[in-house]
Amino acid sequence: MIISLLVGLILCAVFLLYGSNKHQHLYAKPLPKYCKWLGLLFISSALYIATLQFSGVAVLLSWLMVSMLCLVILPSVIFFSKVKK
Repeated sequence: MIISLLVGLILCAVFLLYGSNKHQHLYAKPLPKYCKWLGLLFISSALYIATLQFSGVAVLLSWLMVSMLCLVILPSVIFFSKVKK
């Protein structure tokens, strides 16, 4: 259950961080600046929750792996879904 919360927080944080970037292609206009701070808060809370679930290096490894995976997949999916055939 906690792992689902961890992945959900990271996924929401990635959407907020990507949506608040001025170079994003998800929305017509970028999200407000407070969404960037909210995304950073979600990422930080996900790291804290990971420390409760895992121990030692497993915390950093799982947190970084899920964060990097989401940060790569989200823009790629958006880019390839907008490509017209």
